[in-house]
Amino acid sequence: MLETATRTIVVIRYRSGVVGESRRVSHLIVLEDQEFLPDHVTTLCGTQIMQGEADALDHISGMPCELCIVRS
Repeated sequence: MLETATRTIVVIRYRSGVVGESRRVSHLIVLEDQEFLPDHVTTLCGTQIMQGEADALDHISGMPCELCIVRS
């Protein structure tokens, strides 16, 4: 998790078996932009990931989502 003066950015990635390995990239979400107890989160690139389909990570693991990086 990265904290800045105005927002908290969390790294998430689809869990193994939810999608193919080529889609298991590290996405970024802004914690403050998410709803309380959401049924999905929206990444900086616009991907919506349903609750239970992803894990929060301590750091970027595997390939990063390039669009999330650019928009961070």
